[in-house]
Amino acid sequence: MNGDDDKPEKWRLDRHIPLALIVTIIMAVLTQTVAGVWWASAINQRLYDVEQRQAILQPQAAERLVKLETTLEFISKGVEEIKVYLRNPHQPARAP
Repeated sequence: MNGDDDKPEKWRLDRHIPLALIVTIIMAVLTQTVAGVWWASAINQRLYDVEQRQAILQPQAAERLVKLETTLEFISKGVEEIKVYLRNPHQPARAP
C-alpha cells in the first residue's frame, strides 16, 4: 500500500472536460461583465441627469424659500393679531 492512496486527488484540467463547457463558462462570464458595465452606465446617466436638474432648480429653490419665509412672516403676524383680538374682543384693532 502506497501512502498516496490516502490523499485526496487535486483538481486538474484534463481532456475529459468538454470544450463546449469551457466556452459556455467563458460566454457566461462575458455576458455578466457586459451586463454589469451596461448597468453601471445606466446608473451613471441617471446620476448625471439628476445633477443637471439640481443645477437648474437650485436658483429657483432659493427664490421659493424667500417667498415662503415672507408668506410665513405675514401669516405669523395675522395669527398674533387674531390672538390679541380674541383676548380683548372689545379693543379696536391696531393698524400695522
